[in-house]
Amino acid sequence: MASLTSRATRNCDIATDPAQPACGQCALDKLCFPHGLPNFYQTLFPLALEKRTRLKRGEFLFHASDAQTGIYAVKAGFLMTCMSLPDGQSKIVGFHAAGDVLGLDSLGGEIHRTGAIALNSCEVCVIPLDKFEKLLEHPAESVHVRQLLAREIARVETHAAVGTLSAKQRVATFLLDMSERWEDRGYSKTEFVLFMSRLDIGNFLGLTFETVSRTLSYFQSKKWITVHGKNVLIQDLTALQSQLKRAA
Repeated sequence: MASLTSRATRNCDIATDPAQPACGQCALDKLCFPHGLPNFYQTLFPLALEKRTRLKRGEFLFHASDAQTGIYAVKAGFLMTCMSLPDGQSKIVGFHAAGDVLGLDSLGGEIHRTGAIALNSCEVCVIPLDKFEKLLEHPAESVHVRQLLAREIARVETHAAVGTLSAKQRVATFLLDMSERWEDRGYSKTEFVLFMSRLDIGNFLGLTFETVSRTLSYFQSKKWITVHGKNVLIQDLTALQSQLKRAA
């Protein structure tokens, strides 16, 4: 078990180290540096590199209804986005790690629809909105942004569909998504850290804290996963995937 903790924590340490270069992982990497653009666009650079902000755990990057002034790329650390429900409750709508982009959902709306909160110490690159919108006038760069928007829409649609699944299917879907996201960043897809709390996971999935904990324990009893605190080892990816085909 010690090896699981040390290996998975190394992944987390790399992803949260403010000194760790993350530009190669960033979804905005292609936009931050000129790639043979006409001279008119050269004056826009650098984009994100001119300003970075650091956040402590619990600090807001922006609040819902704040005026949108930029697009944000997570360089290090983890954040979650939340929206307020009519009954006053707060609903988690997304988790974001190094390489992810925040603020695209507010383009053209002038205000942020959600609030973004740091889950630990974070560093975020800020692209001023006026520069970002000017860059979109170039066809090649606008295509890249459309691809980013399409990816975000697909993620939202996938999460919306989770509400029709059983508790076991929801947790399995969540673990598989986390596995894929860690792998996309060049880390292990079977050993990683759940950087959010069980309560946050439950809020995101529409489950109680107890149901999330009980389901993780069930998967562990089946030897599909091993859990030690926030460290997870997926022992049987196929079993988790097959869970999605079951009725309960």
